[in-house]
Amino acid sequence: MGAEYKIVGDGMRHYVRMQGRTSRVVVYPAMWSESSNLLPEGGIALADKLLKYASPKADEMIRAKIK
Repeated sequence: MGAEYKIVGDGMRHYVRMQGRTSRVVVYPAMWSESSNLLPEGGIALADKLLKYASPKADEMIRAKIK
């Protein structure tokens, strides 16, 4: 993943830190919709299959949403 940001966790949640900004990362099952009301607002939602099979695409999505 990207060198400009850092992924950190507190044991329960994961966050992306980039240029002084922090956003929560939520990984959801690929069968869910990205607009599901079960996902928290304001975070970066990524499908589990995206992380497993298309990490460059996940990296692109993180960069786009953290800016």
